[in-house]
Amino acid sequence: MTQEAPYGAWASPISIDLLLQGGVDLGLPRWDGADLYWTEARPLEAGRQVIVRRSAEGVTSEVTPPSFNARTRVHEYGGGHYAVSGGVVWSVNFDDQRLYRIDPGAGPRPITPAADIRHADLLFDPRRNRIFAIREDHTTSASEAVNTLVALDAAGKRDALTVVFGDDFYSSPALSPDGRRLAWLVWDHPNMPWDGTELWLGELDGQGVVRSSRRIAGGPSESIVQPRWSPTGELYFISDRSQWWNLYRARGEGDEPVCPRTAEFATPQWGFGMSHYDFLGADELVCIYWHAGSSKLARIDLHTGKLSPVDLFYAELGNVQVSGRKAAMTAASPTLSKRLLVLDLDTGAEDVVKASATAHIDPSYFSIPRAIEFPTEDGHTAYAFHYAPKNKDFAAPAGAMPPLIVLCHGGPT
Repeated sequence: MTQEAPYGAWASPISIDLLLQGGVDLGLPRWDGADLYWTEARPLEAGRQVIVRRSAEGVTSEVTPPSFNARTRVHEYGGGHYAVSGGVVWSVNFDDQRLYRIDPGAGPRPITPAADIRHADLLFDPRRNRIFAIREDHTTSASEAVNTLVALDAAGKRDALTVVFGDDFYSSPALSPDGRRLAWLVWDHPNMPWDGTELWLGELDGQGVVRSSRRIAGGPSESIVQPRWSPTGELYFISDRSQWWNLYRARGEGDEPVCPRTAEFATPQWGFGMSHYDFLGADELVCIYWHAGSSKLARIDLHTGKLSPVDLFYAELGNVQVSGRKAAMTAASPTLSKRLLVLDLDTGAEDVVKASATAHIDPSYFSIPRAIEFPTEDGHTAYAFHYAPKNKDFAAPAGAMPPLIVLCHGGPT
């Protein structure tokens, strides 16, 4: 029975303890063939991050031991701290920031020296058995850490090879399918990656050394993120040159928009390893895009640019990765906690691999947000979500108005 009470006096069954019950934060899904890997940040273990694997047969196991915290401190926000290929995992350990190799059935073995050097955005090069990584070196006499793009021997038997150097920051190494070309992003002070970045392309020799390179897109006022190669060897990226982060395809001396739209196909690059699109064969890609504050999943025909939304219940999607005809991603909604989801792109079947919270809360206690927009200074428009008071057990007195609590983020994004 509904009870009348003023706003602010409604008793709620939702407590902090209930929300944290069995809770983890899920992220960075990665495929290795039909095996799926991801990370779990566990509040009950002081936030330790664990790499977890689910085999093709559906068996789940922890890859990293209890003493291992899979996390990098590059740019402090980290991300992109592990890579996997053929059952072998390479991961940064938070405590010493060394990069470790973890073979199936074996414990972690360091492949970088014990020094104040950090790595992120790991990318395995199968032809040369090495790991491309962004290196943040704190051992130099410079006033701040020196960032470079390096290649590390995957077994730790040879010294690191510096691939690219000279700019203030690097991210997003992307290797072409034939292993002959490497793309990467750079930016310099005072820019942040959402202000302006440059996309560079290098030609590699047989030993993987960059013999020539050129800037192919971007600049101090254009933010480019997430370069990625298609299965046919075409380079794609996301740029905000239209004031919206849209997908582009590099073509010779120029590039072309894939699917022009007043929507965002990326979010600000606060960390490494972000993935908002992946290829579904040579003719199609799967992407996440944002409109009116909510994210949606879609398929894009690479020949026509046609965007076909995929009907999902979720309103917040992230880190999509494709293997075969399946896409793994994180997903959440106003009434469902974040979960790791595998979607069959042919049948639409959803497989919830794991949910971030185990507690069940009656959805009738949740306020479903309404997207609103309003004019602000200089002719701009501001966007927000409005959450009306909601509790199935209570109602306010007739004519009463609830207090308005405004939460805003000061930026920079």
